[in-house]
Amino acid sequence: MKNPSIPVRRSLRKKKEKDPPINLLHAPVPLKPQAHLTVEQEEHLKKQTLLFADYTRLRQEYKISHRNHIILRRVVADPAIPWEFMQYPLLILISETTQEMMFNDFEIIVWNIYLKRFAWTQAALPLKIILFITAYAIKAYLNDSMDLFFAYLSIKFPQFSRAYHYWLDKNKNHLKIRLQDINDSFRVLTKPAIELKDEELTNYNYYVDDILDMAPPYQHETEGAPEVKIPSSIHSSFFEESVMSSTTSCLPENFEAKEANSEEEPEEMQDNPLLKRLDSMLIPNSNLEEYSIMKSTMSVMSVGSVGGLGNSWMFEHLGESGFRPIEHKDTLNVPVKNESFLFTSYWSSQNTN
Repeated sequence: MKNPSIPVRRSLRKKKEKDPPINLLHAPVPLKPQAHLTVEQEEHLKKQTLLFADYTRLRQEYKISHRNHIILRRVVADPAIPWEFMQYPLLILISETTQEMMFNDFEIIVWNIYLKRFAWTQAALPLKIILFITAYAIKAYLNDSMDLFFAYLSIKFPQFSRAYHYWLDKNKNHLKIRLQDINDSFRVLTKPAIELKDEELTNYNYYVDDILDMAPPYQHETEGAPEVKIPSSIHSSFFEESVMSSTTSCLPENFEAKEANSEEEPEEMQDNPLLKRLDSMLIPNSNLEEYSIMKSTMSVMSVGSVGGLGNSWMFEHLGESGFRPIEHKDTLNVPVKNESFLFTSYWSSQNTN
């Protein structure tokens, strides 16, 4: 007898077909390059951060005195200032620069010499650039340590260092200050009030604006006005004679006389009290003309009125002068749009020249 055939076990796993070998080049995935600071750069960054924190602390403690305000007002009243700069709020700009540089009385007096020598004679340069450069130059001229101010200005204006050193190299022959110049500036800016005749020492508008800026917003709480209940026109009591007489009493006398003299009334007016009510509330034609004239006048006054706080456009692009001479060696044709790019534009324009 033949033995029964034993079924062959077949594995359920399919044999993987081997692909023919192909030579492939696996390129690494490109990564975004990241700038890694060196040890020196990290130390410099930490030092700048600490210096900026010290500057901020000293800045909060600094405050311009009343004597400094008078000196700054006399600086702005200098007749040597060109008319191109008179369109700017010079007192506000110079006061802000004084606060940022934390000037004392003597430093403001010496700064006035550089303003006359470099700022008022170079109307083609942006005003903010020349204010900060001359202020820092005076601060460095009279002080030894300038790390705090240099750290602050380097953060506020990234290209300040290049612009400042370029300005120093360009005007190195005119930086010397004589004692006679300091004495003359001191006598003019600190002149006693008795000797001043044409100059107004106290500008009350400036101090009022300063007080309003510091004061919190004032809200006057008043009791609510009594509510006036107006009867609805749906009810018939609204058209009673008592109500009609009270409303018609506020109309002009000539209008009441015309109503009294008028004998002929349409039948619709006699039968319908609503039409009588509407007719009594109309304004005569003469008063309508006066009302239109008054309304147009009020609209013109509302459009033409200009407030001091609404002139915010004056503070935009303060560094860019709108009036510049046509032919000037130092004329800058670079549009300045932001404070952080003032010194960048100044530096790039000087390099192109």
